[in-house]
Amino acid sequence: MSGAKEAVRVAVHRLLQPIETTLRRAGDGSVEHAPLFIVGPPRTGSTLLYQLLVRRYRFCYFSNLLNRFPATPLAVANLSKSLGGFDAVAGFESRYGATLGWRSPNQGRECWVRWLPESPNALEPHAVPLEAKRRIRATVCALQRISDRPFVNKWPPNSLRVRLLADIFPQALFVRISRATEPTVRSILRGRDELCRRGSGWFSVKPPGYREIMNDRAPAEQAGWQISSIEHAIDEDRAAVGVRRFFHVQYEELTRRPRQVLDEVAAFYEEAAGVALEKRCEVPDSFTGA
Repeated sequence: MSGAKEAVRVAVHRLLQPIETTLRRAGDGSVEHAPLFIVGPPRTGSTLLYQLLVRRYRFCYFSNLLNRFPATPLAVANLSKSLGGFDAVAGFESRYGATLGWRSPNQGRECWVRWLPESPNALEPHAVPLEAKRRIRATVCALQRISDRPFVNKWPPNSLRVRLLADIFPQALFVRISRATEPTVRSILRGRDELCRRGSGWFSVKPPGYREIMNDRAPAEQAGWQISSIEHAIDEDRAAVGVRRFFHVQYEELTRRPRQVLDEVAAFYEEAAGVALEKRCEVPDSFTGA
């Protein structure tokens, strides 16, 4: 970011901070809606699922705009709600989790890392200070109150933090997405080649032990291990927090019949949370060639 843009952002943060504090304090009460978290290995279609959910149903989420102002997301959400700040427009383009348009859903990295360390990706509930948990809970609750909608989010490290999220939000629900292994491995390797040449060489979520795997196995084996390790962690967390809090989506089915799959997610949410999701817009009949 240029110096001028950063100066503007800092000024906005400073101006909106009193409003942010007031709104966050208002979110310290009970959770009005069960938040929904998308989990699964990278390159399994989680961004598409995220885009589809916020297009078809009335959700609140970390938008591209809110992610630009991570110190004051509540104040920005409050100011932008009259402009349709949580009404994502049509379009399902993305590049490695990045979407287009200020109202489009964002993974929320800049917001999450204000509360939680990005590394290690796997975090147990006891490893996070109570104050950080309180701020996360208050922020999400306040977003839901501002919008009068349930919160939904996809942030890749959260796939290794299910028990932490369940500890912060006892009502939290989870949509798990998976994809056939071979195309997922190919997509991970393509991402490593395009994005990770100057870094560690590892793409996206880092399960415990990944450094040893990088030293001992070929790239395709590393990607396969990454997928299975994340799936195993989700399996264990699902057993720990309760299988009824999870709904499983297959990427291939999502692209073949998105409307039906989304309605199945909505039925799961209504049964588990006791609240029906409000429909907003139609979505494509299918995603050919996805």
